Amino acid sequence: MNKTNTLKMFSVIALVIVCQLFVAPVADAAGWKILGITNVKGTLDRDVVKVTAKKGLFRSIKIKVRTGPLEMKKLIVHFGNGEIQDIAIRKHFGKNTESRVIDLKGQKRAIKKVVFWYAKKKWAGPKPTVVLWGKS
Repeated sequence: MNKTNTLKMFSVIALVIVCQLFVAPVADAAGWKILGITNVKGTLDRDVVKVTAKKGLFRSIKIKVRTGPLEMKKLIVHFGNGEIQDIAIRKHFGKNTESRVIDLKGQKRAIKKVVFWYAKKKWAGPKPTVVLWGKS
């Protein structure tokens, strides 16, 4: 292996390590972890946040909306064991607001993905960012 290829390999390894640091779940003082983030596009009426099992098992979730307002209708939680929970939200989120704590039915489980359904809209300003939080 020549010097250039070795340098490229070490650069790729360093990039992967840095990405893992930024993707690792962030927790707040109360034990809430960020499970995923989606930027609302406005062209569809839904977005999906995929959650990996390595993030843990969860009993509760909540949603924080940043950047701009959003009219959310419902969300559907898909669990790792194949079960689904449909949750009506019907809430207008202002910029930098959050939902109530949403207790998930059953035992603590891995979440595979959460599908957010909302009213389509054309935003004059910044489009909303939805942050999904989970708690064991």
